[in-house]
Amino acid sequence: MFKANASLEFDIAPWPTNTGKKMEPAGIPTAYISMNKATKNKAAAWEFIQAFVSKEGQIFRLQGGGNAVPSTKGADQVVLEGNLPAHAKTFLDARAIGYALTPKEAGVPGLSKVITDSLEALWLKGGTLEDGLKDLGTQANKKIQDVKSQK
Repeated sequence: MFKANASLEFDIAPWPTNTGKKMEPAGIPTAYISMNKATKNKAAAWEFIQAFVSKEGQIFRLQGGGNAVPSTKGADQVVLEGNLPAHAKTFLDARAIGYALTPKEAGVPGLSKVITDSLEALWLKGGTLEDGLKDLGTQANKKIQDVKSQK
């Protein structure tokens, strides 16, 4: 979308750190893919999944301005295509030192947002760490319970 707007100049930059390091580890958004255990087409579904997440599949899906950084070694060139943005290598650097959400957190839709919103409120609006973490625990437990009750 940015590439289509010729009058828009854009780039990326890592968050500044207070550690002296150029970049600190951060959470890397991830996605999961699954197969219905009751499918009658397990072989075809598995073949699709393997192709979709393979190096070749990721290159095919992401080339020409994809919407993600590949997770497979050897497919990094799709991030650097056309040198746009100029510092696209920052995405690869972040992936190299980043971490994925734990399966427990990723398994509760909306939990990451609850955590982010609670911490942002603490950082931006102030308050004590103890009260902020208590509020976070209350909200996170409610979200987890809501998801459990839907199963």
